[in-house]
Amino acid sequence: MKKSKQEPLDVGSIFSEKSDGGSGAPSAGASSGASQPSPSSSQKGSLAAKILAVLCAVVIWVYASSVDTTTTTKNFSNLAVTNKYAAELVENYNISVISGNDALVDITVEGKKNTINKLTEDDIVTYVDLSGITEAGEYTLKVNVNVPNGVNVSVCSPSSVTVFVDEEVSESKPVKTSTTFVKSDSDYMVDERIETPTVMVTGPKSVVDSVSCALLNIDLGTLSSSVDVVSRITLVDNYGNEVVNPYLRTNVSEVNVHYSVEMYKTVRLTTDLRNGTLGSDAVDVRLSADEILVKGSVEDLATLDEYTFYTLDEELLYNDVFSSNVRLVLPEGIENASDISDITVTARVREGSVRRLPVYLDAQSLADCNIRVIEPGDMRYSFTDTYFTVSVRGNSKDFEKLSKEEIVSSLNLTIDMSDLSSPGPTVVPVTAAPSANIGYYVVYSTDKKDDCSVDVRLSK
Repeated sequence: MKKSKQEPLDVGSIFSEKSDGGSGAPSAGASSGASQPSPSSSQKGSLAAKILAVLCAVVIWVYASSVDTTTTTKNFSNLAVTNKYAAELVENYNISVISGNDALVDITVEGKKNTINKLTEDDIVTYVDLSGITEAGEYTLKVNVNVPNGVNVSVCSPSSVTVFVDEEVSESKPVKTSTTFVKSDSDYMVDERIETPTVMVTGPKSVVDSVSCALLNIDLGTLSSSVDVVSRITLVDNYGNEVVNPYLRTNVSEVNVHYSVEMYKTVRLTTDLRNGTLGSDAVDVRLSADEILVKGSVEDLATLDEYTFYTLDEELLYNDVFSSNVRLVLPEGIENASDISDITVTARVREGSVRRLPVYLDAQSLADCNIRVIEPGDMRYSFTDTYFTVSVRGNSKDFEKLSKEEIVSSLNLTIDMSDLSSPGPTVVPVTAAPSANIGYYVVYSTDKKDDCSVDVRLSK
């Protein structure tokens, strides 16, 4: 039986739909009285079969890819090599790997394609075995590579790693300087102060032991004033040769050095008056040494021509002459370059005299004078004295021209009874001081204020 030839499927004819605007009538181009044939069942089945065939092909391709048994290779670069049994090395022999900790290798693996495609760096372990090492030294060890089942290592580069094993120690080494400079003045002296006198050096014991010091090489040029310099350290041996080892470490890499340019200078010694009630021309002060030789930096001594080493309290001039042995204390940073450590200070009021002036305690006098009375809380008081005496000292030429009233009215007097709480008679000191720089001051006895007090009776 002869088979009829099958015509090609017209896809367009299957999916195109004739329409007369929705009425289902033939289009204008169709023959009158003839209807358009609808797609046959055989044509629809053929299209579905083709779509199914495509889907099956995709599924088969995916499956084939997953079970592909083709052999392939894959490269992994810069894989870190670990040291196996490093902890046991330290525990058992007190030595550790000084070099070789940072070794890297390149690996090429081969295997079935589906296995290799899934392989990552985390699946590969590279290491050297330290279990055979028992003492310090340099060792070349094979690089071992662990990979999953079904994977082979075809290339490991490098195939071995050299490790240096030694005891790691830390030792303190002194910091020294090699300094060159030119002084701008031949009388200048240069003092050096290293702020970090030692550094801690850590590394292989054999290398650390060879380090003599941490050296600073500094060139200051011309020195005319003090200067601070930050310099990098260089580890050197006893012969000055640099000790170079990549496994040496220091706790600091730089050190600050202060260079003080110093000089000697003769400085005049002076004194001052504490309260300012007398002018310096009214007091004659004499010193056992008028000047002193000092040493200090150029900056500190540039403006230091005289130094006030003692302040005299005028109230101590209750006698004609005051004398005291004073320890000489210089400003910070200034050094005493002489053999003088104490200065004897002798003072007296030039052409001075003392006047003892009564201050009356009646109501009128209290109103007229600058007398401040601080009452004793909830107690009553009465003065059993009718007056108290104030002694003042001054230069006789001007001082004795003043009347008693002028002097007393210029004083600030205070009778303070605030601390008294027991009834009965008592003695209350009177504080007295000039209200301004008027050329005289109040004099007390050696027991302080015993010459200026008042008798008081307290009662509830």
